[in-house]
Amino acid sequence: MANDIDLDQSDSLRNGHWHYISPCNNCISSPCGICMLIGATGATGVTGATGSTGATGATGSTGATGDTGATGDTGATGDTGATGDTGATGDTGATGDTGATGDTGATGDTGATGSTGATGATGATGAPGPGSLLLGLQAQYATAGAQTIANGDAIPFNVVINNQSPNLTLNVTNGEITIAAPGNYYVTWWIAVDGSTSATTITFSLEIDNTAISAASTPILSSQLTGADFITVAGTSSILTLVNTTGNNIFIGATTVQANLIILQLST
Repeated sequence: MANDIDLDQSDSLRNGHWHYISPCNNCISSPCGICMLIGATGATGVTGATGSTGATGATGSTGATGDTGATGDTGATGDTGATGDTGATGDTGATGDTGATGDTGATGDTGATGSTGATGATGATGAPGPGSLLLGLQAQYATAGAQTIANGDAIPFNVVINNQSPNLTLNVTNGEITIAAPGNYYVTWWIAVDGSTSATTITFSLEIDNTAISAASTPILSSQLTGADFITVAGTSSILTLVNTTGNNIFIGATTVQANLIILQLST
């Protein structure tokens, strides 16, 4: 029949009636009688479950390689990657030429004081210092009363007041002073004279080994006769005396101290 309807899978059964997705071939300009018998399309039914995926078709042939596209813009620089392990040390290169000497740097801080070194050997003994200028001997003549000193006799110094020199010795019996070392000496002395038997001038001389080296005189018969001398001694055992060279006897007053002599050792 010309208006028979062939129901296939493109049709659907809704509410007990068949409905067509599109009119039949006889309904091009107006609905046919058959189509008019079909009710209005019902509501779309619930979508059925998805069927299982069919088998993958065979891979098609690789198409021809297309033309190379234009170079794209350079992308942003990525983050720096982690530092890699240090490589093995290479061989030492040849020594280069010595460079010019640089400016001297600032002086550094003073280092800590080092440990005290071992004590060195004791050096040789040096020459006597200035203290040796004060070495000497002081002698005095003191008796209980007035005394007479004959011409040619020495003042018999009999008291050692102070002796700071190992080279000077007083003989308290005859007043002689022994000088044991050669060198220069300074001598100062005084005598409490109290007249003479006939002379109008009293004189005393300083002698070394019975040789006069200086003298002092006074016309005042009762006074303190003084003298001072700078002497040089050449021997190693010389005798120093203060001798009456007036020419006659002189008298010594009854004073507490009747004569005084100081000899200082200046050098040896």
